[in-house]
Amino acid sequence: MRRNYLGIGIFCCNLFLMASMQSGCGFERFQPVLPDQIAGFSLANLESIQDDERLTDDEKRDQIRTAINAPMTVEGDRLVEFLFTLNVP
Repeated sequence: MRRNYLGIGIFCCNLFLMASMQSGCGFERFQPVLPDQIAGFSLANLESIQDDERLTDDEKRDQIRTAINAPMTVEGDRLVEFLFTLNVP
């Protein structure tokens, strides 16, 4: 008896997911958090900034911001902080 209820629940869940995907429940409105490519900036550039022991952390963040031309907004701050803390292999 329980087995039938489980099957009906899974069916209803799948039906709901398919219906919400067809109706476009807003997933297309999300923008990517990180840009696909930052022109002229590579992981080698980032690593050289991160490894420069002459710079303070704030100076490193400023150099990253300048190199990627990040805006002085909350989003730009997040991107700079992400790149600053990124572990480059």
